[in-house]
Amino acid sequence: MPDGGKSHHFIGSAYTKALAEASHEVTVIAAFREKHPPPNYPFMENPFEYSDVSPLMNMYSLYAEFGKFTSSYTLNHPKVQQLLRSDESFDLVIVETFLSEALYGLAQHFNASLVTYSPLGSTLWTTELTRTPVPTSHVAHFTLNYGDKMSYGERFWNAVVSWADRLMYRTLHMPAQKQLYERAFPNARVTFEEQMKNVSLVLLNSHFSLSSPRPYLPNVIETGGVQIDKG
Repeated sequence: MPDGGKSHHFIGSAYTKALAEASHEVTVIAAFREKHPPPNYPFMENPFEYSDVSPLMNMYSLYAEFGKFTSSYTLNHPKVQQLLRSDESFDLVIVETFLSEALYGLAQHFNASLVTYSPLGSTLWTTELTRTPVPTSHVAHFTLNYGDKMSYGERFWNAVVSWADRLMYRTLHMPAQKQLYERAFPNARVTFEEQMKNVSLVLLNSHFSLSSPRPYLPNVIETGGVQIDKG
């Protein structure tokens, strides 16, 4: 969970704490320390801060700076480097899907299945993993406050933002992530492109009762509310 957002951390820690409480051995890379952590929870600080700008400028900032920074920071962290050189073995690697594609290489490094989770629900970053169709006529971009019944003007702007998102993702972000992947895993079992296609499960922080209809493949599961503790 390398992301520096506290809300993102709440989602990821819900999965890792549940696994630990079910008696699984869990090793966690996180940006925040748990107040009451299960055993074997390492701590890693991530100082990146978000900015409040327009959707297109925000996307540019995320793709040009944020993804490269967080992935590089995580992979080069001394504790992560120590883990990569260790004899540890894992059955499962869980990675946050938030511009962190280079980190998916941890799965092939440990010869484990890859599960990703999105703190935002369905985005381009999750649909690219599963090749889920995203018709812009009724599926709004996550940065826009639109429902599924959009006006012509809203559908047009939704298409523009979605197109710009995909363009910046593929030209600014993914080449940098591939470079980080190849640098961190020079003896990788699979290529960056192959690892992107080898995702067992995608978990979304959304729920059908609070969102508009979307086409999901069987390995895409909505888990909205997973961070809420039982009273």
